[in-house]
Amino acid sequence: MRPLSNVRPGPFRAGISLALAILPLAVPAGAATRFVDPVRAGTVGPPYYATIVEAHALSTSGDTVAVSSSGSPYVHTAVLALTDGVVYQGGYGPDFEGPNPASFETTIELQLASGDSASVVEAIGTGSETLFAGFTLTGGATFNGGGMFCGAGAPTIRDCIVRDNYASNFGGGIMIGAGSSAFIYHCELRGNQARRRGGGIMVAVNSPDARIEFCTVEACSAAVAADPEGGGGGIYATSPVSITRTTIRDCYSGLDGGGVLARDADVFLATNWLFDNRAARHGGGVYADGSAGQIRGCQIEGSAAGVSGGGVYFETGTWRIEGSFLRGNSAEGTGLEQGGGAMFFERSTGAIVRSNEIVNNTAQEGGGIRITGPNFRSILSVEISSNTFFGNGATNAQAGGSLHVGPTGNFADLVYNNIFSHQTDGSAVSCFGAFNQPVLRYNCMFNDGVANRDPEYDGDCDDRTNINGNIKGDPRFCDATTSPPNLKLQFFSPCVGTGENGADMGVYPEGDCVAVQVESMTWGRLKASWR
Repeated sequence: MRPLSNVRPGPFRAGISLALAILPLAVPAGAATRFVDPVRAGTVGPPYYATIVEAHALSTSGDTVAVSSSGSPYVHTAVLALTDGVVYQGGYGPDFEGPNPASFETTIELQLASGDSASVVEAIGTGSETLFAGFTLTGGATFNGGGMFCGAGAPTIRDCIVRDNYASNFGGGIMIGAGSSAFIYHCELRGNQARRRGGGIMVAVNSPDARIEFCTVEACSAAVAADPEGGGGGIYATSPVSITRTTIRDCYSGLDGGGVLARDADVFLATNWLFDNRAARHGGGVYADGSAGQIRGCQIEGSAAGVSGGGVYFETGTWRIEGSFLRGNSAEGTGLEQGGGAMFFERSTGAIVRSNEIVNNTAQEGGGIRITGPNFRSILSVEISSNTFFGNGATNAQAGGSLHVGPTGNFADLVYNNIFSHQTDGSAVSCFGAFNQPVLRYNCMFNDGVANRDPEYDGDCDDRTNINGNIKGDPRFCDATTSPPNLKLQFFSPCVGTGENGADMGVYPEGDCVAVQVESMTWGRLKASWR
């Protein structure tokens, strides 16, 4: 399995105009369409209404409430509770062609009396025929779900902006409550805050099959109050949820999980971009605790943790991270829990790190990966295979610029077919304590001896050069000076054909080193790379 494209997505506003062409709404026979346009209200023609509330009050299942931007912002003083089976569509211009939310922003602004609290919109008991699309929601302030609260149903929320809302408990932007399998598609959540969990989105316990796709979660925050399990500045999930093709950036957690926090949930993260997120404690990009989730084809870059796991912190569970890019992440803590610029493993059982590019990450111990755990628990293990480590660094002595194992009993099981190269500081691999000797075979280790004179193996790790297929030598990348570096292998690389069973070491096979213009990949081409 190989990483996907490393092309950053464009800004949300540009993306919304290039999204799927939104066709005029198909209205079932006998259903009514109520047009909301305060400029035309009372004029001759179709039934025009001055407010969303007025049109909503008259609508039943199968009806459509079509809203123009001419009355935006529509100021509400109470929650708008959606009716099951009704389509609510904003983003229309004065001629009601489209809709086009990017050109005709349609805002619902909640203005509450002092001391009052409410979500801007509520979707409780609304099924899959309920659509809420093309609106901007702002001004919500409540216990759970500042912008929107979804409970016991399966509504679709599409092409919406949810900004500057607040929850004193969970879900500053959107709360997916118990019994809800909401589908959030092509939405932007920006500047929302939850005092405890899920600054952008909270997925609660017993929320089956929720999906978040092609969204942007930006500048959201959580865990500004004391909560031992608080966090998830962007997204917090305690039920299985699929998060795909989504950008999470500049989010903050006052505790764990700056970008995403998954707790006891089989969360599926695929083809996401996580940039510049931060956690005060663990997991600047992602914090994963319990269960058996997956991170596939993601780019986690520029994230930081105040203690450990700058990119990802794996506390417990059987997680897999495959085909992903982890670049420029950092862990800033000191002490036993310090380290893991890209990844930190605390107590993982059968975790797998495979076919990832791990580049330019830093920490005091384990610039790339730090593995630790309770004493003498050999059942706890991490398999690390077919990854390329480049330019990672650890500042402590004998600390492992790319991989550090120890000081206690979690261990690296089956470390094979990897390239550990050009550490900026520290050895390629180090361990603390004889019990923590990683099982190394068919790996290439290299420090250039000029910029970094630390040995390839350090601490209590035995030098395994020329034992079990391990070699020492310059991998001969196509061009490690570019940004990001081109880490394909030249045909004469010592890593070509010398891996286990004659495979090439690292994430990339021998490649064409001729520079080519990289084009933005379509989603179809991205999917094709996984087949």
